[in-house]
Amino acid sequence: GRSRKRGGSNGVERENGKHFKPLQNGNGHNGHNPVHHNSRTSATTLAHMTQVKFDDLPVHVNTKRAIREVMGYEFCTEVQSQALPVCLGEADAVVKAKTGTGKTIAFLVPAIEKALKSPVDRGQIPILAISPTRELAQQIAEEASALTRFYGAGVSRIQCVVGGTNVKSDIRKLRDRAPFVLVATPGRLNDLFQNGGLDSMVRQLRVLIFDEADQLLDMGFRPAITEALRYLPPPGQRQSYLFSATFPNQVEKLTKDALSKNHVVVDTVGEEEQTNAHVSQHSLVCEHSAMPAHLWKYLQQAKQENKDWKVIVFFPTARVVQYYSELFQKLGLPVIEMHSRKSQGVRNRMAEVFRNETGCCMFTSDVSARGMDYPGVTMVIQFNMPPDAAQYVHRLGRTGRGTATEGKGILLLADFERAFLNKVRDLPIQPLDRLSHVEVADFDESLLRAVKKMNNLTLVMAYQAWLGFYNSNLKLLRWSKEDLVAEANDWFASLGQSEPPALLAKTVGKMGLKGVPGLRVEGKGGVPRREG
Repeated sequence: GRSRKRGGSNGVERENGKHFKPLQNGNGHNGHNPVHHNSRTSATTLAHMTQVKFDDLPVHVNTKRAIREVMGYEFCTEVQSQALPVCLGEADAVVKAKTGTGKTIAFLVPAIEKALKSPVDRGQIPILAISPTRELAQQIAEEASALTRFYGAGVSRIQCVVGGTNVKSDIRKLRDRAPFVLVATPGRLNDLFQNGGLDSMVRQLRVLIFDEADQLLDMGFRPAITEALRYLPPPGQRQSYLFSATFPNQVEKLTKDALSKNHVVVDTVGEEEQTNAHVSQHSLVCEHSAMPAHLWKYLQQAKQENKDWKVIVFFPTARVVQYYSELFQKLGLPVIEMHSRKSQGVRNRMAEVFRNETGCCMFTSDVSARGMDYPGVTMVIQFNMPPDAAQYVHRLGRTGRGTATEGKGILLLADFERAFLNKVRDLPIQPLDRLSHVEVADFDESLLRAVKKMNNLTLVMAYQAWLGFYNSNLKLLRWSKEDLVAEANDWFASLGQSEPPALLAKTVGKMGLKGVPGLRVEGKGGVPRREG
């Protein structure tokens, strides 16, 4: 009952021997720009264009009109030309495709077609798309709205339900009228199944979509997805599309649980393709206290190298993003601050600003690592070690996208994080030279002046987040709990702080650090006491 796949972009095969050929790619580009003059196409998508026309697809005329007039697309991308014929068929589909290759249209167009041909009863939802992040969910919902622009109110009703928004408002909208397409993050989806009456609205579900399946599972959503599947019609009674950039074991297991056995596999990536081969990759290992000086240097370099510079800096946690954003603002560098502790409205506005601007820098947590298509990013800097090698690659994928942008990636590690380089040793990462001690000392004078102007709560939260992040990486670092606290305190002292902040006893307990020497814990009446 296993599906089989053939080669990279040579089409696909189902286990019963049927072959699915991609749409034929005409006579090549012939020097013409394959995009409609009103196109919203990003440079990323442009790099993956074919000569296959959307007008030649066997789909409803209203969908074709929306693709042409609203979205401004005339030709399919490689991913679309390979995935659309399969998804428009009857079988479930597993599609290996990278972000930024036009895959959203590749699953929405067939889903809409399927739902149009097999109408559901009033109060039923025909299409459900599950996404790992709020931002990606909203992008999918926007594309769905564009594709259904020329249909009546029943089809053009799209609803996006994500965490961090008002659940009662979601329930009211669902009860008012069932959407044609529901886009959801897993946590909010289960909230609505358990408390919002959504379970009775998906009994006639026609199409289930998993987007960025590897990221869904990386982010710990497997239990939530297993729970959600309980409420949905079983495989065979619905069509399912699973899109993923990579296929670790977790994704293979999800495929077995959520899709029918005779699903089709489409590989638009190809086993041999080098991830981000067109992005120059570099690393720098230095003392932890010297990392801000090196970050400052690389940001100044980015500005000097390209007048249209655009940099994303990834940090390990939201609180650390907050700390460095405030610090670098005080140092005189305007920064767009993006992380999960910002409200959804603020994040949307910031994403839009960064998408449309050049000569700017975004400090972010992994909220922006997948699915977000920011054109023209010239450099990605990863400050401290990423969670794993896959996330390193996903973050790196924000730069060098499309034909116009030469990308550069820098991995900036503290000396105690050096072991992470073993995880990415197969990638062509070149070491960079450190700054001299004099250069670091000069910068540190400015840094200490800036820290004095900062909100004390920001410092406390950053210290706590620092402990939490490295506490989950003790094995890789070969640290004891005592080493962890000592390193955290050294880092805090390098910010000109005379002693570490006092943490709540509850916080210390949750981290498993109770009794570890060097920690200060708030005692009764808020009076700090030392552990150990």
